[in-house]
Amino acid sequence: MTTAAAFDRGASRYDLLVGLNPGYHRELRVAAEALVDRVGHRPGLRLIDLACGTGASTKALHRAAPDGTEMLGLDASHGMLAEAEVFCLLAPGGWLVVQEYSVAGDAKARVIWDAVCRAVIIPLGVLLDRNHDLYHYLWRSVVDLDSVTQFADRLVAAGFEDVAHRTATGWQQGILHTFVARKPRENP
Repeated sequence: MTTAAAFDRGASRYDLLVGLNPGYHRELRVAAEALVDRVGHRPGLRLIDLACGTGASTKALHRAAPDGTEMLGLDASHGMLAEAEVFCLLAPGGWLVVQEYSVAGDAKARVIWDAVCRAVIIPLGVLLDRNHDLYHYLWRSVVDLDSVTQFADRLVAAGFEDVAHRTATGWQQGILHTFVARKPRENP
């Protein structure tokens, strides 16, 4: 089964499983509020939520954004998201916020992530969804993704500036990271 097919198959139960993650929705809310604070409460605000999954992150953005904000949630289980050129979607001066799970280069975070996956995420995924492929993929993807430094360097290499990040609190510290980056403003 392809990863995209595994995500398609697991979509109906995905929210149930992530809802069991202590702090998951709190971290989405905190990231959404930080984004809106950074870009400002202004009329005509437009936000794009890439890889929005089932929409939990889009809902958090919607709640944090001022009335009248134009929102677009995009997800491509069919693998199309990998083909997107995010930089081109942003207006000059626009901000990108990415929440990314990664334990690369952090031995303590890796031990915690492995334990949570083996004891909770994969068994529940199999029990509730019989979808071992999806939850095994989620475990491995967090292990195999870029480190915080590598991801920040990729953002800079893609042309973003003011790149910053923070890690989540609680058990996800060192595992879930929020990155912000700004597309340069056009010269007048």
